[in-house]
Amino acid sequence: MTASKIADVFEIRALSMADAAARLHEQVVGVIQAAHRRSDGSVSERFLPLALFDQVYDGVYSTIRDRARFLVALSGGEVIGVGGYKPAWCSGHGWELAYGAVRPEWQRRGVGMALLRARLDAIASAGTAGDFIVARSSRPSTFIRLGFRQVSPSDPLLLMGTVGMPAEVRQFVPARASA
Repeated sequence: MTASKIADVFEIRALSMADAAARLHEQVVGVIQAAHRRSDGSVSERFLPLALFDQVYDGVYSTIRDRARFLVALSGGEVIGVGGYKPAWCSGHGWELAYGAVRPEWQRRGVGMALLRARLDAIASAGTAGDFIVARSSRPSTFIRLGFRQVSPSDPLLLMGTVGMPAEVRQFVPARASA
């Protein structure tokens, strides 16, 4: 599937107050849980419905600067992916990527990468060149290809990048896998 074909299949936009009527907030929670479900069907406390709903609700309805903001990938009016970002709790010069998730049946179709790029663009618009961006990912290679680096060998899933990374790095398009 080519990049232009993928773009025809879904759209990415900010989750807003107007989405409450369509119950998209509940779909967001479901997508995050589906993507982080353990093999036994359970989820960690961080991904329990009430905890997630509070984060989503606060991110959409709060005007407080340090709340997470959420972007959603939609196909046919259904949430197929979500990605959050927020100012870092430890500094006025940093950002944190959080709650990245794609419905399992939509994975490996460009949704996660498109959400990641959209979050980096949103941070670039809101932040200052040189601000740091921190992320924790079970797939660090994706972030490394986009210019992030591992923070510590003892924690290879913790990654850091900066606002204003070169556009050619942020616009990375993965090469096709050879058969």
